[in-house]
Amino acid sequence: LSGGAMSALPERQADKWIAQREAALNADYSMLQRPKTPPDIKETYAIGARCKVEPGSRRGEVAYCGNLTGLGTFIGVKLDEPLGNCDGTFVDGNRYFDCQGDKYGTWARPGDVEVGDFPPEDPFADLSD
Repeated sequence: LSGGAMSALPERQADKWIAQREAALNADYSMLQRPKTPPDIKETYAIGARCKVEPGSRRGEVAYCGNLTGLGTFIGVKLDEPLGNCDGTFVDGNRYFDCQGDKYGTWARPGDVEVGDFPPEDPFADLSD
């Protein structure tokens, strides 16, 4: 409400309206906050572990795990195919890992990386001789 409209509300309604606005703002803010980094992050995302990165179910191996330039925790992944957006260099201009070349690396949040039995896929496996 703007201007004199707030003063036209009875005091209880004004308090209720303010409480609703504060609750809505707090909910919006909490969505922007990143989840805390798990204490076992280095074990969960061990360097060299095979993984799958979303979106796109891209496969590769963990090449970096850690906090970057105060932006939070990132997982650097060497991809099997050139489906990434970097060569191991982060947006701060520093190279944190080496990979085959441009687009063979990507950075992701831990929630977008799943470590497990994800062997390299053969893109020609379905083709007949």
